[in-house]
Amino acid sequence: MDTMIHWVSFAETDQSTVLSQIEARSHKIWQQTVSQMGGDVQMAASLPDNTQWQRDDVIVMPLPEQAAHIKQFARLRAIANQAGAFLAIVIDDSELAIAQLSVIAAADAIIASSKLAVAKLTAQLRKNNLELPAAQFFYGPGAWPVTYYQAQRTLNQQCDTFLSVASSDSEGALQLIQHERGSVDAQAQLLHGAFGLANAATMGIHLATNQPVIVQRDSVLAPFVIENGVGIVLDDGQNVEDVLTSVTPEAYQDFLSNAERLGVAVRSQLFARKALSDIMVTATVNSVI
Repeated sequence: MDTMIHWVSFAETDQSTVLSQIEARSHKIWQQTVSQMGGDVQMAASLPDNTQWQRDDVIVMPLPEQAAHIKQFARLRAIANQAGAFLAIVIDDSELAIAQLSVIAAADAIIASSKLAVAKLTAQLRKNNLELPAAQFFYGPGAWPVTYYQAQRTLNQQCDTFLSVASSDSEGALQLIQHERGSVDAQAQLLHGAFGLANAATMGIHLATNQPVIVQRDSVLAPFVIENGVGIVLDDGQNVEDVLTSVTPEAYQDFLSNAERLGVAVRSQLFARKALSDIMVTATVNSVI
């Protein structure tokens, strides 16, 4: 029997901040990716207790946040157990509540941004006497199928961000542009700076628009930035403006070329597709063991 993949959604919650909007948009993109791979999209609240999942089905869902959603997860976990389906949780890199840690421990697999994210998550779970699922998959900077963005970037003193950060000194050369209003896709058209000041949640948007990034050393995607040469990793105490002014045109061209290369992968949802494909292979193998 062919493996079938299902995306199960929970009702979206507050979207009053740009980061909550990014999270909601990310979930929609996961839905689209699953649909494009021949899967279906289901709402957790509307799934009956006699849902007919099969032994080699893959059930993918975001990590539930509200108490009602965690209760729904427990019901869906029981349905998946009865069917012998394989249940995976997509995890972002926000702070997690103890109830969410229990959800992660109850899953068959997790999909996280990086191995560093998994290491940090493992430490959190073990503090609460819980263990991470052995099956772990990675989505890197994620998927952002934007279609309109700046075609060619140049080295300037402008840096875009979706994060809430302190503004730079008004007398300095750096222009830190904070994008806080409007849809995420619309804001992607306004990223005109040389770099994007990013975290794990927002890096994909910047790379999807061919924009090199600046991240903190403790970011779970800092190793990804270094390995792929798509930007700068800030050490503790380093100032964005000082680092930006030290970048040579030659170094920036290297960052830009690598960002353009990875931008294609992010826009085509390659990282998400690979994670889902790897899960489907694992679920198929487990079903015949």
